[in-house]
Amino acid sequence: MGSTRLTPSRAWYMLVGILIVLAAAVAAGALIASIRQIDFRPVTVPGETDINVLAQGTWLVCIESTNGTTPVLDDGVQIEFLNPATGTTVPMRERSFPLTYRLGGTRGVSMGDVTLLPGSWVVVSTLLEDASARQAGVDFVVGPDPVESITWTMLISGVIAVALCSFALGTWCLVFMLRWRNRRAA
Repeated sequence: MGSTRLTPSRAWYMLVGILIVLAAAVAAGALIASIRQIDFRPVTVPGETDINVLAQGTWLVCIESTNGTTPVLDDGVQIEFLNPATGTTVPMRERSFPLTYRLGGTRGVSMGDVTLLPGSWVVVSTLLEDASARQAGVDFVVGPDPVESITWTMLISGVIAVALCSFALGTWCLVFMLRWRNRRAA
C-alpha cells in the first residue's frame, strides 16, 4: 500500500512574496519617518532667532551649504542660546565627533551642541571677524538632535524587516524542499 504525501500549494510562494513586499514597505516607511524627524530651523547670522523647545534635550548647531560642497566649520561665528525668562545664556559646546548629513542638495556639518530646557529661547549669533570673511552659500541651522530618535526608528523597523525576511526565506525553503521531495517520489 503506497503512502500519499501532501504537497504544499504554490500559494505559499505568494505568501513569501507578500512577506518580502511587507518587509520592504517597513524599511521604506522607517526611512521616510526618520527623515521627517529632522527639524532644523534657520538661524540669522548675525542676529537673533526665536525658538520654542518642547522637551529637554540636546540641540545641534549646524552649518549647511546648498552649492554641493561640504561646508567648512566657521570659526568667525559665535552662537549662544539666551533664556529670556531668566536672562541666562548657554554657550554652544564643540562636538567631539561632528555629525555630517546630506538631504537632497543640502550638505551639513554640526558645529556644536547645547542642552536646553523646555521653554522659549533666543539664538544669538555674532560675527567675531568682519562679515566679508563668511562663505557665500553657507547657512546656519539649529534643531533637536535627531540621532537618538532616528536610531530607535531604524533599529525597531530593521528588526521587523529582518524577522519578516527570515520568515519568508524559511517558508520558501520549506515549501521548495517539500515540493522537491514529493516531485522525486512521484
